[in-house]
Amino acid sequence: MLRLAITGRRLFILGKSDSEDCTECETQEDIQHLYWSCPTTRRLWERLKQIVTSKLGICLPLSEERCLIGTGNWVENKHKEEVQLLNIWTKYYIHLNKCNNTKRTEKGLEIYIRGNLKTEREIAKRNGKINLFQDKWNDLAYW
Repeated sequence: MLRLAITGRRLFILGKSDSEDCTECETQEDIQHLYWSCPTTRRLWERLKQIVTSKLGICLPLSEERCLIGTGNWVENKHKEEVQLLNIWTKYYIHLNKCNNTKRTEKGLEIYIRGNLKTEREIAKRNGKINLFQDKWNDLAYW
């Protein structure tokens, strides 16, 4: 799946772009760069780490393997599923911004995560499972 990601390099090879460089930092953009090593993307991962630390009380270990592939032990407590979902949402936020050719920002990531939490809450409410939502998301539920 990742090999089909829309990167500057892929767009250039397909003749859809005049450059294979990242629009954020002007470095050759491949998958690893887009989702991990771009300074803009790194700030997003650091912001996610701050959110998880402040709201869930977890020291989130960031690594290329964990962030890109989602492997390894993220956390050793009850919030493992939540952290993995936040990882997926962060990658999807990066993907959406690349597809829409918009800037990736920490504030934008926060808004995106909050929107997903709001959607999750509404679905839980509609299905009569709001207490399960609150148990799962606890401190992030109304952030």
